[in-house]
Amino acid sequence: MNICLVNSEYPAGVVTGGIAAYTTAAANALVQAGCHVHVIIKKGVVPEGLDDSVVLHEVQPQKLPVFWVRNLLYRFFWVLNQHLEYGYGVYLKVLELYKQKNITLAEIPDYNGEAFFLILKRVLPICIKLHTPSFLVSRINGVSPNLKDWIVKQLESYCIKHATCLISPSRSLAESVSQDLHLKREIGIIPYPIQGKNVRAHHSENKNMIHIVYIGRLEVRKGITLLFNVIPLIFEKGIMVKFHFVGQNMIQHRKEYEKLLYFLETHPSLKDSVNWVGPVNKDVLEEYFILADIFVMPSLYENFPNSLLEAMAAGCAVLAARNGGMQEIIQDHENGLLFQTNDEQDLYLKLMTLIEQPSLRDLLGSNAKRTIQDRYSYQMFAKRTIETYTKIFQS
Repeated sequence: MNICLVNSEYPAGVVTGGIAAYTTAAANALVQAGCHVHVIIKKGVVPEGLDDSVVLHEVQPQKLPVFWVRNLLYRFFWVLNQHLEYGYGVYLKVLELYKQKNITLAEIPDYNGEAFFLILKRVLPICIKLHTPSFLVSRINGVSPNLKDWIVKQLESYCIKHATCLISPSRSLAESVSQDLHLKREIGIIPYPIQGKNVRAHHSENKNMIHIVYIGRLEVRKGITLLFNVIPLIFEKGIMVKFHFVGQNMIQHRKEYEKLLYFLETHPSLKDSVNWVGPVNKDVLEEYFILADIFVMPSLYENFPNSLLEAMAAGCAVLAARNGGMQEIIQDHENGLLFQTNDEQDLYLKLMTLIEQPSLRDLLGSNAKRTIQDRYSYQMFAKRTIETYTKIFQS
């Protein structure tokens, strides 16, 4: 099978979004299963972690062929024009690979409607991989859509409605997209793959210190303000605990963030108890999974978060909000704990439960690791994906 994967947010030395992590894992899993895999990336980025057998193709944005459309977009919708020109560049590259390399199918993310020209031209089968369309992201973040956002939603909707097939990592995301776009068609469910980890060794200098790790962008939809409000309550208990925030800070001017900073400034002894790490590369990221006694994911919504799977594969005790794909991954009190979404008190109580019960942390971490091995291995992902694609060719 000759497959092309497209990714516009490929990692360039630092941890970025889930689409990038998925593309790396999917490409490696399919190559190991005997597929020929081509990956299209933006020109100038340096992807990490790909198998040597994966063939990379760089793409840069290409000017749209209709002059008046191009001129209108340049003048009024510069960001939208970037998405469309990248999508047009992807179309030209996939067309070239179809003719020269005999690729049989292209899998493209839903985000920003980058498959628009390929689906419009119907050159070859196109599978849209649902991650989280931008219109859902804006809604969760509480952002009022403008005209540019409305146009992007139309592009995403067109691609989702007219693709050869749709695949979602979770039932929750499939249901959300189906309801929002009034879809009548079937959506295949194939969870993200994750590579199992062999070693779980804690490397804390102070064995009495409990390390709580958050990994992801610091933004509203990630529930980060909820965690900010809980941190002072935990410190007031006098427990030796340290919080680590790993990821890009996109929430600097929120009142919850400022409130936490003020709390730390007025409690000098706790100044070093919150570690603002920022974006890191994969090697450093692994160190935080190893360091974590507790991994927390308070998101208001997640489709099927890679960082949660990574934490479970590392044997961390995980605590996540009861929504989206997270409640499909975690069986409460078996391989992790769930708290009610956007419930500050429940988050606090569940965090305290994990802090005060090291034996429970060990049990949940062990079960979490087994869950990854049993359900989300590269082999299982490749088998499901190849079966799905084979059905497309047969029909």
